[in-house]
Order: sequence, then C-alpha cells, then structure tokens
Amino acid sequence: MKALILANGNKPGYTLVMEHIKDAGIVLAVDGAARLVREYGIRADALIGDLDSVQPVDLSFIEEQNIKIIRLRREKDETDTHTAFDYAVQAGADEIVLLGALGKRFDHSFGNVMLLTRALKRGIKAVIADEKNTLFAAQGFLRLTGKPGDIVSILPLSEGVVADGSRGLKYPLNCLPIPLDYPVGVSNEMTADEAAFEIAGGIALIALSRD
Repeated sequence: MKALILANGNKPGYTLVMEHIKDAGIVLAVDGAARLVREYGIRADALIGDLDSVQPVDLSFIEEQNIKIIRLRREKDETDTHTAFDYAVQAGADEIVLLGALGKRFDHSFGNVMLLTRALKRGIKAVIADEKNTLFAAQGFLRLTGKPGDIVSILPLSEGVVADGSRGLKYPLNCLPIPLDYPVGVSNEMTADEAAFEIAGGIALIALSRD
C-alpha cells in the first residue's frame, strides 16, 4: 500500500499532490499541512502533529470533514513527520511518498531525509519529492529513468559508500569512494533516458534533479 504524507515544508503544487494522491491507500497531513487539505480539497485520513502550526481556519475545516486528529505532545523525541511515517508503516504501507518535506528549517529537512534511511532498513520504498527533485536512500544495484541532462547526485548517508559500474552517466563511476567529508558524487548527468549503477557499499542518498 502506498502512503502519501503531506509535511509542513515548502508547499507542493496541486498537480504534484494530485499525481501522488490518486493511487495512495492512506493520506496523512502533518501539522501545518492542514492548509493543503483545505486549499486542495483533500480527503485526508488523519492530521498528525502537535498542531502548533495549524491555523484556526484549517483546523475548523479538518473538524468539519471529520478527519481523524492525532494530537501529539509539543515536547517529544520524534518529529511530527517521523510520527506520521511510523503511523503509515503501522497501517501497512510498503511505499511512502513525502511531499512538503523540505523547507526553511534545515534541521527538519535533514530529519526527513533520515527517514529515508529508516525506510530502506525496513524494506519500504520511500521518496521525498518536489517539482524539481526526487530523493531516496539506496543500496545495491539501481536503475534510474529520466532524460538526458537530468542531474544525478550520490551523497553518503553512512561511512563506506562506494559507487560502481555505471552506464548512462556523463562521469563514469568505477569503484568510486564517496566519503562523508568529500561530496565527490554531486552533479553527475544522465546521457540517456536510463542510467544504472551500483551502491556497492554503505547507504547513499540519491538525488535526481531536473532544471
């Protein structure tokens, strides 16, 4: 089952939200993303958060639509998005799309990227997406689809990341170590509609970007 999580970062466009909501088995709004539920007329399954960023007009809409509200304590170990992520997993999601997961707060943005590793370790397919970027954590052999000129970046999420055996990329990857202190994997470029390579060690963040 696919879960769509709407986080309270940079506002995703209507088209992107509708693209992902059409086949989502569960839709969760995180705190201030209640605004998206009201503005886009989304039938969410739950609003999750401490509600510190929810505007009264949005909360009223949520209540009028009888959408489940899971109110969290303000002081807690997990972020609101982390709690929504775990809620989706417990509901049976094996695929999770996070929209609005990047924004002004770098700490929250990076925390959401960490959730991609959490998903990978649990065998769950998870991506953070916006209109220009798709991010996911990866190990092993990868095949990416896109178009020539799309940017592919490989960033380490752990020690020991090695990229190898590439095709369809401008800059070949041949047993390339990508350490935590040297972002050598930034801004490779697709030369075909498909690219493939292997993350032969460690856990990497893959960023597929379009200008």
